[in-house]
Amino acid sequence: EANVKGKIRPNVIFHHLEDVAYENAETYGFGYSQIYPRGLAWFVLKYHIKFNSLPKAWDTISIKTWPCENKGILCRREFEIYSDKKDAIFIASFFM
Repeated sequence: EANVKGKIRPNVIFHHLEDVAYENAETYGFGYSQIYPRGLAWFVLKYHIKFNSLPKAWDTISIKTWPCENKGILCRREFEIYSDKKDAIFIASFFM
């Protein structure tokens, strides 16, 4: 899932961000297991991402996320992604 230079492709990172968002939403009580039985779902409408660098294959990263700015049925989720050296690799916002 890396390019020829060993950098992880952005679309792979998006999948990881979605996985972390799913797990975090579950802890807040609005994950799929809570909303799907009510006939509801959430999905990403737009990404805003600022890359400082891309992680390389086998790098260890940590991802922090939290929901913020609810506007009716729309909300924004923020992400901060750090290298194992605690350097900010990139920041992201998802609009859902």
